[in-house]
Amino acid sequence: MKILLVEDHQESRHNLQRLIERRGHEVHGVGSAEEARRALELQKFPFLILDWMLPGKSGIELCRELRAEPSGDEMFILLVTARGDTEDLEQALA
Repeated sequence: MKILLVEDHQESRHNLQRLIERRGHEVHGVGSAEEARRALELQKFPFLILDWMLPGKSGIELCRELRAEPSGDEMFILLVTARGDTEDLEQALA
């Protein structure tokens, strides 16, 4: 499966990418929502692993934008965060 991994912490991104690739998946890693947008313009990814806290546009903002597009429900999005408030969880699920 082709996976887009969006994580701003370079070491974490590389570690996650290696782990996922060992499972046989093709992973394209980027460090920002803006880079993710450019990658999505070039190819489709059925699965997106998205960090909530990113420089510039946040992961939750990118998630909202992607879901608002006509084909926004065609991709599985895993939103990763260290945030633990109930309000944050409700916001992510919305």
